[in-house]
Formats: sequence, structure tokens, C-alpha cells
Amino acid sequence: MFHEASNGPGSDRPKSAGWNARQARVAALLASGSTIRDAAAESGAGERTVHGWLDSPAYRAFVAKEKPVFQGD
Repeated sequence: MFHEASNGPGSDRPKSAGWNARQARVAALLASGSTIRDAAAESGAGERTVHGWLDSPAYRAFVAKEKPVFQGD
């Protein structure tokens, strides 16, 4: 079983495995303009956990890819 931050740095989980539902929700919230604090609170993730996810270039790219959805592109 994987923990929420299992796709973070030093993870044994393959990057191609995708993101869990909470990570996807946080990405959508961040892409829509929410702060890290608000996205963490609304999703039920801890702020430190979200910061850990954002340490991953792959997760930052995932968040960036979500932004056009909210910008109407």
C-alpha cells in the first residue's frame, strides 16, 4: 500500500503509475489559483505533504498541465 506522498522524491513508486485522487485534486485546485494552504485544507492533505509533492518536477509538470483547463485554452 502506498502513502499519499509515495510519488515524492525518493519514492519506489514508478512515475508512470500516475497520481492518486488527492494529488489530482490538489493539482486542480492549485491550477485554478488556490494557495497551497487552501488546496491542502480543501483536499484533506497536509501542507507539508503538498510541498513534498511540489518538490517533484513530475508533479509540478502535472500541475502546470492542468492550468490550461482553468484558463480556457
